[in-house]
Amino acid sequence: MRTLRLAMTFLFVILAISQIDAQEQQQGQILKPRQEIIYASDPGTPDMVEMLTRYNDPQYSWPKALSLISTFKFYAGNLDVDSPSNTGSNRFLILQSHDVFRSVTRDLHLNSSMEIGVLKPGVCLSLDGDIDKFADRAVDTMRNVYQSGGNLGSMAIDTATVNCGYSKYAAGKLVGFWTVRVEQKAFNLFGELKQVFPDTPIVPLTIGDIEPYPALNPFEHMSYIDSLVKERAQLGFPPIAFYDLDIDTKRIGSDVQVFNDLTMIINYLHSQGIKVGIIVNGEDSRSPVTDTDEYYLRTANDKLVKYHDLSLFALVDRVTIQSWATKSTGKFDFPFNVPENRMTHTWFVSHVVGCILETENCGFPQSPPKED
Repeated sequence: MRTLRLAMTFLFVILAISQIDAQEQQQGQILKPRQEIIYASDPGTPDMVEMLTRYNDPQYSWPKALSLISTFKFYAGNLDVDSPSNTGSNRFLILQSHDVFRSVTRDLHLNSSMEIGVLKPGVCLSLDGDIDKFADRAVDTMRNVYQSGGNLGSMAIDTATVNCGYSKYAAGKLVGFWTVRVEQKAFNLFGELKQVFPDTPIVPLTIGDIEPYPALNPFEHMSYIDSLVKERAQLGFPPIAFYDLDIDTKRIGSDVQVFNDLTMIINYLHSQGIKVGIIVNGEDSRSPVTDTDEYYLRTANDKLVKYHDLSLFALVDRVTIQSWATKSTGKFDFPFNVPENRMTHTWFVSHVVGCILETENCGFPQSPPKED
């Protein structure tokens, strides 16, 4: 009898320990939203190389944010051999020399993406040879990344609807044709890479778009997408993979109007089989006084709160947390990316996800404690 009691006591102790362990594991788990989380650093931030190669160093660590994002998005300038000045110390040849692309793909296990301008000043496509020329440029950039040990799984076209003087319908037709040529040329590139670099992991290329609201009203968005989708269909290709809305919350109308407009756009895109995203980003700084990470992140958080108040996160499939902002100096180099235990861009990632999941208040969080 005594042996039985001892056995039962031992069993209860084991069960209690198991429950405590399970609770601790549950508390230690990082909850993830259903939306895909994409991250983009300002092109000239001084710590991009370190965040992507020295992430095990406490000075540059970001394990929680890393577990929450699936894709690291580069700007085209960071991936061009002739990188522009706004990339600062993150020019392609510097990133390549530090093995950044291999690290992103093979060590951090992130997808890589590129934001690229099509129908922008200096890139006003026409059907008389421009399509192929600029498609070749995009694929050459892909080649650069693959030959550097990484891969490039997606491209996001940046604002093709407000430049070059085309109607929205005409712009959609041109962009649709350009995307098809890029995908065709990328397929040929993959064949070339398999022969020359047989060990290189190749991922299918998906192409999406980023367009502004309220600069475009719902009917202009739908006209553009309708034309783009039809052009691709005529050439035997499915719709683009995603469509991210870059919402200027300082120019929008009433909450009711905005919700109705965005619901119309999102429902239309979903009916076409296109995933929809929104972008969480901050404002340019116009004064040395506001050339701070806190200023940028607070203005980004204002947008985050507005999205939450409009219940937009329930409607979308993707959330991009990115910086494309200048200081009063004109440089694209803030906020700092890491470490995540400081007021940095990766620190902000965890807050954005907490707001999406409603596990924390969406207001700007208390600053992380400073360490000696």
